[in-house]
Formats: sequence, structure tokens, C-alpha cells
Amino acid sequence: MSLFVDGQIDEVALMNQLLSNLHFMMMAFYQPEGDRYKILYEEHAINSQIKLHGYDPKDAIIVTKARKNESCLRTEDIVDILRHEGHSIALVMIGGAHYYTDQLFDIETITRIAHEQGCCLEWDLAHAIGNVPLKLHDWQVDFAVWCTYMYVNGGVFVHSNHFNDYHLSRLDG
Repeated sequence: MSLFVDGQIDEVALMNQLLSNLHFMMMAFYQPEGDRYKILYEEHAINSQIKLHGYDPKDAIIVTKARKNESCLRTEDIVDILRHEGHSIALVMIGGAHYYTDQLFDIETITRIAHEQGCCLEWDLAHAIGNVPLKLHDWQVDFAVWCTYMYVNGGVFVHSNHFNDYHLSRLDG
């Protein structure tokens, strides 16, 4: 699987299904603190994770949408949100390829801008993995998830930069 995402072999695990993997990874990587508690998401809200940390989804979720009369999100619009709201965003969650429009997002650029703003970034690769070239390790992607029912077996990617982050929440054994 590491070949599909161009990650190191110890950065990839095959396990579970998409939503389970997403929640496991969010438990570790969504770490709201002070004014940085919001999640930037391209479409559906993950209300349970927001509520688990004691925040109101109406306040804590920033939804990205395509411009009027357009069906695809523009990278510059996502970058603009990150530059204006990044100080309040704890986690960015975007699909590598949009399930409805087939839009392929500029993973490298969005990841770089999110990191410049101090945001952790997750990529949902359900519609990208096995279909497009990915370089998650080189692009410094924090983590990614994908599913078993699309193109390849379900799994997760966690960048080796996080291997010694013992402060991350986890469900051990």
C-alpha cells in the first residue's frame, strides 16, 4: 500500500473502513486548544468529534463551497480561507478527489498553506487512491484515510514526523 501513496512502509496501515479510520485519526489529530478549535471541511460536518471536545458544530465548522454557478472548489478559495481563518483552525479535512465532481485537489499546495498557518491536515483519499499519483510523505501530509469498497483496501497514512508525538490522543490496546 505504501506504493499507492508514495509513503514509507511504516507510515501505512491496512485496517477497518473509511469512517472508522477517520474517527480513529481524528481522535489523535484533532486537538483543539484555545481559539484554535475549528475544522475546515469541504462538505459534510463531523459533528460528533466537535461535540466530543465540547464545541458547537455551528461555530466550530467552516464549510468550503464552490462559488455561485460553479461546481468545483477553487484552490485559491481554500487558500484564502486558510490565510484568513487559519489561526482558528485546528484541523483541515478535505477529500483528495471530490466524490461528486471528480475534482482533484492540489494536495501539495493546500497541505503547504495549511501547515504555514499551523493547521493539521487530513486527506480523505477514498476517490483518489489507486486513481491518481500521490506523494503523501514528500508533500508532508499529516494523515490520510481511505476505504475498502472503492479501488484498494482500506487504510491510513500517518507521516513519520508524528511517530514520536506521544501527546496525541489514542485508544491503546
